[in-house]
Amino acid sequence: MKREALPQPPHASEIGPIEEFLKLDKNKDATLLSRQFSAYAPPSAWGSWVQVASHGGVISYSISYEPLGSTNVVGAVNFYGSGGQVTQQFNDSIDITTGNVWANVFVCFKGAPLGTVVTVTINP
Repeated sequence: MKREALPQPPHASEIGPIEEFLKLDKNKDATLLSRQFSAYAPPSAWGSWVQVASHGGVISYSISYEPLGSTNVVGAVNFYGSGGQVTQQFNDSIDITTGNVWANVFVCFKGAPLGTVVTVTINP
């Protein structure tokens, strides 16, 4: 069985965030806890890449998504890992660790059989 090709790496601008949740630490300033973004999962095709993070250095992220309605959605993430550029397909959530570089993290989605809006949450 032939595996479906993932979408081409992103050349997109940041869309969002919808919300940013802050964690308050009495010994420090407020730190970013999580961010939410909106994306579109078109029917049977990969949507546009959405930038969900920028980083300098090695950072671990947990990325999850929730589709609106009952449409099945598949996600893809693109980031620079320790071995170079990575594009990986995922369902529901994924944990990634970036490489020691200045780079961006992108996600995109595909719906089946219909398209839908997706809420993406990323936690450092």
